[in-house]
Order: sequence, then structure tokens, then C-alpha cells
Amino acid sequence: MSGSLRRLTPGLVGYLVGFAALSGTTGVDDTLESLERHVQEDEVRPGLSFSERIRRRHLQGRFR
Repeated sequence: MSGSLRRLTPGLVGYLVGFAALSGTTGVDDTLESLERHVQEDEVRPGLSFSERIRRRHLQGRFR
């Protein structure tokens, strides 16, 4: 795992645990399934897909 991922993972896990507590999920698999639905719903509001957000982040040169 790269250094950037090592630094990012603890915060991400913390957010996932918070998300799990709020959404009523109990494990990694059901939490990620629920998160996927929420991310897909979130794409509708700004009209910007998750894939497009990732592409733009790469173009900005972040997280390489």
C-alpha cells in the first residue's frame, strides 16, 4: 500500500464506521452496499458522476 493510501485509510475507516452507525449497517459488506446507493443518489444532485469526479481529481494531479 502506498504512503498516501496508508495516510488516507484511517480517516476513511472512521468515516465508514460513522456511516455504518447512522445507516444501521453492521459489517463492511453491508456498509459498502449502502454507501454505494448513497453515492449513486449523490451523483444526481450535482449532475456529476463519481467516475467524472475521479477523472477530474486525477487531472488536478492529486492523490498520485
